Amino acid sequence: GRVSGGLLKAAGLGDLVMPDKKSYVRMAVNLLRRPTEISKIKSFIRDKGLKSLTFNAKQRTVEMEAAYVHALKMRSQGQPLANIVVSQGKPPKKNTAILASALPAKGESEWIPVSLDVRHERIYYAAGVDPIEAANATFHGEFTEKKMDRLYAMTWAHRIAIDSRYAVKADPVVVFSPGRCGSILLTKLLNLLEVRSVSEPRFMDIFAKQMQGESLVTEQQKVFSLVMEDILGPIQLANESPVVLKMHTDANYSPALMVSTCRERPKTIFITRGFQKWAESRWRAFNEGIEEDFEVYHRSLRALEWLKEKTECLVISYEELVSEPERLLKQLGVHLGSWVEVDKEALSLVMSRDSQEDSSLARSRLTQKIIDETKQQIRDYWIEHAPQTLLKKLGLDELI
Repeated sequence: GRVSGGLLKAAGLGDLVMPDKKSYVRMAVNLLRRPTEISKIKSFIRDKGLKSLTFNAKQRTVEMEAAYVHALKMRSQGQPLANIVVSQGKPPKKNTAILASALPAKGESEWIPVSLDVRHERIYYAAGVDPIEAANATFHGEFTEKKMDRLYAMTWAHRIAIDSRYAVKADPVVVFSPGRCGSILLTKLLNLLEVRSVSEPRFMDIFAKQMQGESLVTEQQKVFSLVMEDILGPIQLANESPVVLKMHTDANYSPALMVSTCRERPKTIFITRGFQKWAESRWRAFNEGIEEDFEVYHRSLRALEWLKEKTECLVISYEELVSEPERLLKQLGVHLGSWVEVDKEALSLVMSRDSQEDSSLARSRLTQKIIDETKQQIRDYWIEHAPQTLLKKLGLDELI
């Protein structure tokens, strides 16, 4: 059932969770015929599984207690019911946070937001990191937490009292996708158009997952807008062209939140990819199980439905991104209002490299091979569960 499936996923064994009885029997027989696979699973449990959340009852107990305290606080303050997410939105563990009531003066070292703590109403800032270097990194959040030398904490009230630090409003072009769709490659291509991008300031996606489409109260909206300015302000001041904000797949929980600081009808980009190849790529990277992958994919389609209605959304496909980059660049230039002639040699160089070569998701590190049986399971699941009505509504008949 769902409980055992959740336990397996938390232990890092999501590939053992099957969507139906037929797949379950097939997997069981497959394992019995391959003793080496069983040995690998046992070794994984000994080496890594025992360190997972499944076996960390103490941590889960602390998180649940904190969730109960937070729920009581919400009730006593008359706040409306809302989702409570545990073990997320915490400050990075690298440094002990220094409490602060003011941001550095202009011209001094910039602080970059790295965590938005809803429970304790605090913003955590990393110091000692160049915001332009962080923007150029493959993953903004990962780079910032790795390079920072100090961590500061500021209450929401203090940040609101400071108000805006920049003369420009945070008005990015936001990129959405189900993940594993070449969005990092897209940001590298946009650099050829002299468009600066910021890739996955992770805490924003976590905040979106926490809210899951719920409306923000006034204080939350103000804090989110200011934090968005804190990240994008230095980038926008250094560039005349629009700034692109490339989001993690969790942003699909609340697309409205991600564009809430933008103009009345913001510009967005959404990248699609056929489910079969997408799920195979995700399996190699994360190995979380077909059912969970489908939920991620379907959630992204729902986000696209909202984006097409509420924003000026350019829909592109992973397939055309890798096969027709030059034509796509012209299309992106028109959408962004930032077209420059692209050097073909520079374009060829970008396309020849692994866009995530300096990250944990580099192709050279994804050595796990997907067997034909798993490919067939993915194919069968899509045939049975594909949201045909939604895909047709979105004009994505080719994905059915």
